[in-house]
Amino acid sequence: MAVYGYNSRSHVAMFTPEGEYIRRFARQLANPTDVLQLQDGRVLVVEDGEADIEAFAASGEPLGTFVDRLEVEGLMQLKDGRVLIARDEIPRGAIRTYSPDGTRLEPFVTGLFNPRRLTQLEDGRLLVIELNIPQGGPSEIEAFGVVPVASESAPESPPVVSE
Repeated sequence: MAVYGYNSRSHVAMFTPEGEYIRRFARQLANPTDVLQLQDGRVLVVEDGEADIEAFAASGEPLGTFVDRLEVEGLMQLKDGRVLIARDEIPRGAIRTYSPDGTRLEPFVTGLFNPRRLTQLEDGRLLVIELNIPQGGPSEIEAFGVVPVASESAPESPPVVSE
């Protein structure tokens, strides 16, 4: 298993789980801002702004575009394989759902304000950080019950934590 990191020098670096540098990875990118290794070993790399999400083999070999022209604020893969992508859309933010091959599925949840980062808890709930700066209020962490299967809609839930 490798750990991937990125910096503003236009590349992704590969590390061991102990933090030892292995090598540069995905050098051809302009400004990587996020990276995610999928359950099948592929690595998705997000670039700044409205750009493609590129897929790479674990070896670093380019595999092509996972999703075209998308401004991404956060991404993660659910235990069932679906990939969630947080976007700040007009007029409200949303979390979009994609299959492991990059096919767009139904939205996971809409009506968020500036969703940024996502994580799934052991009990299946999804935590979403919403950045609330333009409204002058505190940022919030939303919890969305147990993550639904692809055919179900996301449950409504009030914020569980406010900062």
